[in-house]
Amino acid sequence: MIMDVESLKKSGSSRVRCLDAFLVVSIVLLFAAVGVLTVGLFFGTKAETASSPQPYASDVGDKIQNVAYLQPDSPDLKNGTMRWKAVNRGAGTSVGSLFDFNPDHHSIRTTRDGHYFIYIELKLTCSTDDCDAGRFTVSIGDLLTCNFELPEWKETTPVYQKCWQVTRMDKETRLVTLMTAQQQLNKWRIDVAASKQGIYLVG
Repeated sequence: MIMDVESLKKSGSSRVRCLDAFLVVSIVLLFAAVGVLTVGLFFGTKAETASSPQPYASDVGDKIQNVAYLQPDSPDLKNGTMRWKAVNRGAGTSVGSLFDFNPDHHSIRTTRDGHYFIYIELKLTCSTDDCDAGRFTVSIGDLLTCNFELPEWKETTPVYQKCWQVTRMDKETRLVTLMTAQQQLNKWRIDVAASKQGIYLVG
């Protein structure tokens, strides 16, 4: 029997070309599928993010509603009731639904019995180059008293202090913050944006 060598070579070359074409098409389809999947996941994530509730919106969970914090409404250090304001957050404010903030009296009221974590954070700076040393006290009723020590101003580093307390309170407890300064501290200023008073229900 005589075999046609040229015919065998051509047949083998055709099979190799078909195999190469099949591999190329498979790779192209694989990359196309990965691309479609990536785009789908991207837009799915964007849609999920857009539909997620924002903090302090009306339909947020209990964890957010258990929290309230206020910022000082004035940078002044002086005797008397400290003035506070709520902070806007999305569709709501920084006061959760378990609290009632009265901006006219600068007070916040609890609406549920329980143990609460209350705190005050103040950041203070000097408005000139020669602020004297001094001290003042900030108290929330008889629940929390914070004693602040102000050094003689010799550098630009601000004074930062935080104090806190966990205490049990009944509903309808009204919290008012008082400041008492032992001397004139009119050159010192509260950094309003970096200071706050907060409260949240822990159980």
